[in-house]
Amino acid sequence: MGTGRSKADRGQFGGIGGSRLTQIADLDHSPTLQKALDKEEKRTRDFKREQMTILDENGNVLLHRQGGSGHVTYKISEARDYFDGATITHNHPHGDERGGVSATFSTADVETFRYGLKEMRASGAEGTYVLRNKNWNNKDTKAYEFWQAYETFTNSQDFSSIKNIKSAQEKAHKSKIGKQYDAEIKKAGELWNKGLKDEATKIFGNAEKNLKPQYKKEIQKILYEDMNAKTSGWLKQNANKYGFEYRLTR
Repeated sequence: MGTGRSKADRGQFGGIGGSRLTQIADLDHSPTLQKALDKEEKRTRDFKREQMTILDENGNVLLHRQGGSGHVTYKISEARDYFDGATITHNHPHGDERGGVSATFSTADVETFRYGLKEMRASGAEGTYVLRNKNWNNKDTKAYEFWQAYETFTNSQDFSSIKNIKSAQEKAHKSKIGKQYDAEIKKAGELWNKGLKDEATKIFGNAEKNLKPQYKKEIQKILYEDMNAKTSGWLKQNANKYGFEYRLTR
């Protein structure tokens, strides 16, 4: 999320890409809050733009905001007014540019807990990711430390974009569509070398038009799946250390 204001007075949610966590139902929401969450997440799950809704413990809407395809913004003043003890739900779009994969939480999502947020939710293709600060109303909360640790991980060499992209390309190359695309390009090259340039050009053109878009989509799908598996794995492994609970619900 971001606004037209200075960086000091804006915040942002955003997602990066579906791991499989144990799927368990929410247990301790009030009936009215759970009903409001179910309704909002069903409504916005497949939207192409992010929708943020802040609710109090009784399911009353405190603020609603629409953003772009990868983020939605809020003002720091709004965070101070509405986040304390609240639940935020927002969708993470999962269109073709993400290979049909939605995302777990970004570092911007996790940062919101600095303002006393109780629970953050992100709905998408896999279900709804849930991150809850069990110590949200405790002065000993480790929300800031959790956010910093997560940001350090996502900025680490193990999570480098170049490394992830290269890995995704290698996996896509071995996929069914990758092998099919490579075979057609190889065939076109062989025909070209034999002087059959018209036939080679036709095969190459068909491969570029019909197979390459699918190949690129496969790369994106693998990339977002791999990145999300890493971030989701880190959250699952480390959330409890900082007094948080992390899970995926349907």
